[in-house]
Amino acid sequence: MRAPVPSPAAATQTATDPYRRRAAVTESTVRVVGTAAALWGILYLGWRLRATGDGISPALFWPLLVAEIMGWVGLVMLLTQTWHMPDRAWTRRRPDFTADIVVTTYNDPVATVRTSLLGALSVAGASTVVLADDGGSEELQALAHRLDVPYVQRSSITGARAGNINELLPRLSSELVVLLAAGQVPMPDLLTATDRYFDDPDVAVVVCGSRDATRARITHSADDRHEQALDSEVTIPSLDRSGRLPWVEGPAVVRRDALIKVGGLAPQTQTPEYLTGLRLQRRGKLIRHHAETLCETHGPQSVEALMRIRERSTRGRWSTLRTADSPVWAGGLSIGARLGHASLLIRPTMAIQKVVMIAVLIVTLFTGALPLQASVYELAFLAVPYLVLSGAGRVILGRGRLEPGDWTKQDLRYLGVHLTAMVGALFGSSSRFRYVSRAATTEGGVAALSKLRFLTGLLIVLVGAMAFRTVAVSRDPGSLRGLALLVVFALAGWLVVQMMDVLGLLSRHRQRRRRFRVLTDMQAVLDDTIVNVLDISPLGMGLETAHRYGVGDEVTVMGTLADATGSTQMIELTGIVRHSSEIEERSTWRIGLEFTGFDAASSDLLIWFCAVAHPFHSLRRGVEIPLLTAT
Repeated sequence: MRAPVPSPAAATQTATDPYRRRAAVTESTVRVVGTAAALWGILYLGWRLRATGDGISPALFWPLLVAEIMGWVGLVMLLTQTWHMPDRAWTRRRPDFTADIVVTTYNDPVATVRTSLLGALSVAGASTVVLADDGGSEELQALAHRLDVPYVQRSSITGARAGNINELLPRLSSELVVLLAAGQVPMPDLLTATDRYFDDPDVAVVVCGSRDATRARITHSADDRHEQALDSEVTIPSLDRSGRLPWVEGPAVVRRDALIKVGGLAPQTQTPEYLTGLRLQRRGKLIRHHAETLCETHGPQSVEALMRIRERSTRGRWSTLRTADSPVWAGGLSIGARLGHASLLIRPTMAIQKVVMIAVLIVTLFTGALPLQASVYELAFLAVPYLVLSGAGRVILGRGRLEPGDWTKQDLRYLGVHLTAMVGALFGSSSRFRYVSRAATTEGGVAALSKLRFLTGLLIVLVGAMAFRTVAVSRDPGSLRGLALLVVFALAGWLVVQMMDVLGLLSRHRQRRRRFRVLTDMQAVLDDTIVNVLDISPLGMGLETAHRYGVGDEVTVMGTLADATGSTQMIELTGIVRHSSEIEERSTWRIGLEFTGFDAASSDLLIWFCAVAHPFHSLRRGVEIPLLTAT
């Protein structure tokens, strides 16, 4: 099963990715604001160190000052990370290098693996697609046989995913290997977009830009901003341009012989790509990143899975500090490469900063003791400008991917995870890779909050401290009054709002659908009448019809669907109406169908359309590809 090459007539073409948003200001403005924030931070911190500690308890003064210094370091790292933004235009060409695609799986749902395989089979220029199964599933073996995909099963799962790939590498013959995990669905132009990077013999890995196909609420804000948009669309591309990029997790195209020379993927860590990237860089190899979306990923759908993935990533990176390949003291790394690794390692430490600041606030509210002493004028002319500049600096350096408060909310979300991961990495004994299920769940409410016990506990204590201080002030004891009380309450209240926002978003998450639907503007035929297809998934569709249908009615839908070769074929689907409601403004009815039966070939076509054709069309608007049409 092969998809049409996006532009077979052209050797090279330029593509843009409409999913990527651009900043509304010039790069020079971004740099000026970021630099001003960093320089004012030096002035502010110097003042804090010299003039604000008289008569203040060291137990309050120094922790807060250290936390503020950590915040400034984070700002400076963001400035250096995003100083060089790359051009947002990408080229295509026919692959000059041979490439195999490997899809790894371990106890993943068959539907998830099937979707990844259909996407992999659609990649133009791929020599072979291989399914490497560590779970030994007979269903997956049958699926691979039906799709004519080589199936490889190991006798043991030693080394987890890294061991799976390493055992397969010598059996492959292509120059390049595309590494995909189950749930990652490549676009047809993945190889035509990345092949050119390997003209440089020093390039060993190209990490492919990806986006979450599910748009899950646990990782997306109300305006569809992904929590990792800053990293994937700003900091990582900037590090790539400056030559400082570590090998971050995600779908990747790898030079096979380079990987073999370093012993394959490192199996003794929770982040095999990161440690392997360190070993490649120590040998003079380069890690590149293609920021354009080349892969759709079915991300975690439960709070538990999300937290386990973040914990695994943080712990794996930090555990390298205890190895001979440590980015701090290992030889063979340039200063730029060390700074690139430092940028990834420092970010989780913001959890320590937030905990310290919250703890200082809580102690201040309970005791009435202030962590610093300053006049109103000093605060107005030194503290306030720094707070404004640092906040604006982070937003503007994010090039539209950050809104005010986003940075804090992300740090709050992973407080417990990051603290646990860092302690475990530095003092724990196990660094074994752990598989995490990404299957959709119905988790929500208290079940979700139970996965964020640390944050929930901090919120309760902070609210209790505010209540205590309110009662204390009403009885007029203590020294925390007037402007000091107002400032402390404002900071505490702002943190409470951010915490509640984080907890509210995660607790409201509840995934009910078994497969995610894509919105469409297509048409099909329902009972000899052309109707609008509002959304569609491999398991059902939503239709707009002029006729009313009742729940439980059995109907037949017909249309034509383009297959992966570019030809079209008739598809007939039977389904049962599970939902029916009137669209009053148009005097029509919306019905939701659940498909009740069709053959495997029709199912493959539906999956391919929903997971490959539709997102590819939306991402590459200048590229025409046949869609479902009415017959």
